[in-house]
Amino acid sequence: MRNLEVAEIGQTAEKEVENWLITNGFINVLKINGQSGRTAIEANGTVENILVHIKTALDPNRPGKISEDEKNKLKLSSAKLGRKAYVAYVVIGEDNKVVGEISWERLS
Repeated sequence: MRNLEVAEIGQTAEKEVENWLITNGFINVLKINGQSGRTAIEANGTVENILVHIKTALDPNRPGKISEDEKNKLKLSSAKLGRKAYVAYVVIGEDNKVVGEISWERLS
């Protein structure tokens, strides 16, 4: 087993969410850096355009739920952009691959 860096885990989660969105028909998938230094992903879909915040954990841990403050900020940001807010929960294994399925929560 090797130790994964926090940045490596986050980058893997971002790439997996991007791939999931593209595979599921979203276009113009774009990573954006927020004011707090966190990355979000914008994507355009046939049903709705979305803004995704990613919560990640290293297996066997699970990502914590998004805080009320984070939730409010994400909903405000997505509304300003004319998008729907989502959170993607991703678990990364020691092999730097997703464990199980990405879990989604719609906020707006």
